Amino acid sequence: MADLKLCHSESIIASVQRRQEVFEVARLSAGAAIKAAELCFNGPTFSLARPPGHHAGRNFNGGFCFFNNIALAIQKLL
Repeated sequence: MADLKLCHSESIIASVQRRQEVFEVARLSAGAAIKAAELCFNGPTFSLARPPGHHAGRNFNGGFCFFNNIALAIQKLL
């Protein structure tokens, strides 16, 4: 949850949590991007995870993007 709050409002996180299966998959996808970013310092990495998250922002999500995985990974590294 702390990682998700780096880039997303509590209201958006809560809206995704209403659908438990969607929340679990979106959370794992975000975690995969974060882990790949952390591992990149040891060598090339790649995260092939769905949903991708590129249509999600702090206060909105769109399409099948619930959390912005790349933004979360960057914020986590910072």
